[in-house]
Amino acid sequence: MSEEQSGLHNSEKSELLQESLSETLTLYYPLAGRYIKDKLSVECNDKGAEYLEARVSGCLPLSQLLSQDRSQLLSKWFHKLVPDPVESDTTPLVIVQFNIFECGGVAIGACIAHRVADGLSCFNFIESWAKISRVGLANLEFCPSFKLSSLFPSRDNVPAPRESNNATGADNCLTMKRLVFSAEAISNLKAIVTSSTSTSVVSDSESWKYRPSRVEVVLAFIWMCLIRLNKARHGHFRPSLLSTAVSMRKKTILPIPENSCGNTLTRAAPRFFPDDDQDSEGNVQLQALGGKICHAIKSSVENVGKASNADEIVSLVDNANEELFKGRDEPDTDCYISSSWCRFPIYEADHGWGKPSWVTMPMLPRMRNLIVLMDTFDGDGVEALVTLDESGMHIFEQDPEIIPFLGQDAQD
Repeated sequence: MSEEQSGLHNSEKSELLQESLSETLTLYYPLAGRYIKDKLSVECNDKGAEYLEARVSGCLPLSQLLSQDRSQLLSKWFHKLVPDPVESDTTPLVIVQFNIFECGGVAIGACIAHRVADGLSCFNFIESWAKISRVGLANLEFCPSFKLSSLFPSRDNVPAPRESNNATGADNCLTMKRLVFSAEAISNLKAIVTSSTSTSVVSDSESWKYRPSRVEVVLAFIWMCLIRLNKARHGHFRPSLLSTAVSMRKKTILPIPENSCGNTLTRAAPRFFPDDDQDSEGNVQLQALGGKICHAIKSSVENVGKASNADEIVSLVDNANEELFKGRDEPDTDCYISSSWCRFPIYEADHGWGKPSWVTMPMLPRMRNLIVLMDTFDGDGVEALVTLDESGMHIFEQDPEIIPFLGQDAQD
């Protein structure tokens, strides 16, 4: 979203976006193709992307709109600024919606198929598109790599995509809340996790010390509050699984480059068990959950690093996904999925009329128990988007430790 003025009228901006999008797709040519579900592959047929233009009327100017409760904006109508494709073999892998507000501000909504591109791939695509808008294709220094298909050739025994009722909210009303953690708040959480009484984390027979990243400590804090939410809902602690995405770029024996485009992800899945993971007073400690997350991610990275070939890496990824599916299928286990966009170039997409005022993700239909982390506008804090069913969110947002992070804006 941007309200920054430039010499271009919005009609000229729209024309520029379309031209530069076409040029960008010549670099990211698989994204101009179509996904063939039966073959679990992309047909590079150059059918292109879809570009839509929408007029937004009857609302406040963007500057006033963004000063309101952004959680309400996300839950109520921001999803209308992003195209909602009906998936089929003819659906474009990239769909863009250029939204023009009455005040003259604009919002660019982009939908890129996750089955063919992970978060970093998507934001690299968007940043490349923006730079081509500004300086032209010939002056673009970044070039995506599509070597993944040669490193991991198509296989006949790929497991069919699975879905579980625990992961969808088709029969429930979902809502999203936005939490904002400033740099100071994150520093305070890190101090708790790494305090002298809790720096030693024991997993199996291994004792080790850790320094959590800002993503890990924010994720641990949210997970702790979600575990307490389910205790309030059911009257007792329940097992909980937190599945978080882990990039394999530059972490394997295979030469997966940093600029690779595709899904180069495995998963880490720390678990909370009520009988084993409460302290002497029957409470859940941030330190313990932070240790579990750190250890799970560390183990995941070490395992893919030890794999000697593509088959072993694929097997590890399959096992990690199976752990998530098992958790989803356990009726007494609360399963959460998380992903981090932190350190991605989300605020670098300047098409020639200024960088965006806000980058976010609208609530995804049928996708509950989802946590997405990203940088705040100033780059120092973390913004968390949490999607739950309405009854769970009502409990979650009343947690005294959550309340301070609701409705804040680190950029204000």
